[in-house]
Amino acid sequence: MQKTQNKKILTGAIHVLGWGIFFALPFFFYRGEGVSITLNRYLGYCFVPLSCLIIFYTNFLWLIERQLFRRKVSAFILSNIVLVMLLGASLHFWQDFHRKHLSEPTPKALKELQESLPRPPRYVFIARDMMLMALTVALSVAIKMTGGWYETENEKQELKKAQAEAELQNLKSQLNPHFLFNTLNNIYSLITINQDKAQYAVHDLSRMLRHVLYENNQHFVSVDKEFE
Repeated sequence: MQKTQNKKILTGAIHVLGWGIFFALPFFFYRGEGVSITLNRYLGYCFVPLSCLIIFYTNFLWLIERQLFRRKVSAFILSNIVLVMLLGASLHFWQDFHRKHLSEPTPKALKELQESLPRPPRYVFIARDMMLMALTVALSVAIKMTGGWYETENEKQELKKAQAEAELQNLKSQLNPHFLFNTLNNIYSLITINQDKAQYAVHDLSRMLRHVLYENNQHFVSVDKEFE
């Protein structure tokens, strides 16, 4: 239980760290260009990682388990196509709105540099954003399937361990009666030969039975105890 809880905490921390870095990228890029980051500039960027976040967790928490893992591959692909198109269109309209109504004046030197460079068509940026969203879908599938594979392997190992313990316990239950009958027969024969040794044998047998019944269920045994 504690191991499962620690795994969930570690997984959550990795998710928070990954998305935190994605959302913080403008602070590194703008610093390198010598332009200060402002709220308006950040709003122009943050819808991209927000769209990827929506796509990632829509797949990670819902679509993969309900459709892909149930072999509804066509429904899974169609759902993601619709989702990517809706978010891509929303991102396109948001960037237009931000550029016309919210963006701040670009510094003169940077504006001249941008105007001197050829600007790609609009559909190139739309295709780029949709490709990023498609890669996000692939990433969510890869992470989900990898996690499922590890859980399956852990379950197999636990099952093998339980099976081995059950087989060992079954072997002990078969060996102990056989051992007990042989020992009792030996003690019976020993009584007629040497009663003192027979008494010691009964005492040793009682210690052995006490160990088998009450002290033999531990996972680890000390060396001196095993020797004894």
